[in-house]
Amino acid sequence: MDIVIIGSGNMASVLGRKAFDAGHVILQVAGRNRLEVEALAKTLQASAGDLDHIDMRAILYILCISDKALPTVHQWFQHPKAIVVHTAGSVSMDVLAPVAKSYGVLWPLQSIRKEADPIPPFPLIIDANTPECLTILQDFGSTISSDLQQMNDETRSKMHLAAVAAGNFSNHLFALVKDYCDAEQLNMNLLLPLLRETVDRISYAHPREMQTGPAIRGDQATMDKHLEMLGKYTELKQFYQLFSNLIRS
Repeated sequence: MDIVIIGSGNMASVLGRKAFDAGHVILQVAGRNRLEVEALAKTLQASAGDLDHIDMRAILYILCISDKALPTVHQWFQHPKAIVVHTAGSVSMDVLAPVAKSYGVLWPLQSIRKEADPIPPFPLIIDANTPECLTILQDFGSTISSDLQQMNDETRSKMHLAAVAAGNFSNHLFALVKDYCDAEQLNMNLLLPLLRETVDRISYAHPREMQTGPAIRGDQATMDKHLEMLGKYTELKQFYQLFSNLIRS
């Protein structure tokens, strides 16, 4: 399939590489950041262009741009004969109705970083405005992901919320723990087996059934000791108190 990637950041890089590795032809990478566009285009053996000179020969156009920019796409790009998709988890696909007759969504449910090598596997959430378009996106999606899931706008937005809560919030907690470990001269890598086991358990049991620690045991003495130790680590102490209260409630 002949493809044009619009954008040059994390999403553009990851989806572009996945499509290129699957044998698709990337005709062009287009975007505002000339240096990033040229670098990604070179990697994908594509031409580099700006938003005023988008190659109109492709079958599929993948918009890898910010959520807030999607409502303005029709002001600088329209293509009635191609399929145009965006890659946002929480934006309706109908934002592309003024852009193309056939449009949809390709959303990788993964924390996307262009530096990743290899690219981690991801479920690919898809949707389209017509059955014909959906079939084409399914065929394309199956070449870059082994786990395709169709979700409408409402379900996809709910899934995006779950991803933010599970991924972004937990990562912020990890950042606070990392700061604590560094300050206290502790090796955070020693926690990795614990964290992997905690995540692995989700695949076969409800997380609530797997809860361990002083809060679920009602061990107030240990919790009080921990809170005293966290005296100068204000934000981590707030997390500790909040989650302990929620766990034992």
